[in-house]
Amino acid sequence: LKWSDEFSGTSVDTSKWNVADNSNYGSSNKEDECYKAANTTVSGGSLHLTAKRQTVTCGGTNPDTGNSTYYFT
Repeated sequence: LKWSDEFSGTSVDTSKWNVADNSNYGSSNKEDECYKAANTTVSGGSLHLTAKRQTVTCGGTNPDTGNSTYYFT
């Protein structure tokens, strides 16, 4: 075993994971999405990534709108 994470706590272990917040890594893929740390949780020994349809202001430029408004997190 080279690496593991048992997700035994109540939050993401940032020494093992980079959790993006208010970032649009999908812009190079022309994706209308803003990564939010609040959508990343840990419970019951599992990592939960939650996608939401919501309007937010995010860093960078949304390729669909040409501004910083995004409709998915």
